[in-house]
Amino acid sequence: MSSITLPFYELSIEERRRLRQDTKTLLIKSLKMYFGGDDFTLRDLLPTDLGLSNWSVITGDTPWINISLQSSSSIGIYAFTILSDQPVSEMWVENGGTVTGLYQLEHCFGSLPLIKQLLSPELREVLDRIKGSESISPILGAPMCGYFETPIVTKGSSLLTIRLTSYSGTVNSYLVLSGYVAEQNGARIML
Repeated sequence: MSSITLPFYELSIEERRRLRQDTKTLLIKSLKMYFGGDDFTLRDLLPTDLGLSNWSVITGDTPWINISLQSSSSIGIYAFTILSDQPVSEMWVENGGTVTGLYQLEHCFGSLPLIKQLLSPELREVLDRIKGSESISPILGAPMCGYFETPIVTKGSSLLTIRLTSYSGTVNSYLVLSGYVAEQNGARIML
């Protein structure tokens, strides 16, 4: 599996669209194999899908995300945005207890002016999504945006664990993951 992150500012709009579409395609393919049909719905990923109340993180030894997915759903993650001047350096991803990716995130900090990034429709959408529920300022320094070369896909009934580290020690940050959730239609939601 590829553990490569691509800086937002180095990708064209077409490349970003292709990475989002690749995530949808992988989810659809895995669900057709897993569920044996195509009776499912795709929607945007929310923090609650990952067992989080919001996108805030504290780096350290404790997993940021540690959740068993419903058997009737799959998750695909294609991008990230860090809204902090103290970046998260690495993201370790485990699927079912096996490390499937180690992503170096800090190299996606660019010297691209903040104004250019704020004009991006994708970043505006991310900021709009969290602005209502979070009391953070979008001007925390240049946001760090990046895409995963190969989407992170977790199938239903799997344990997904994500650990974060920072070369600055323990940091408080906001890490917004962009992705999709595929859910089987008619499946019972367990509370």
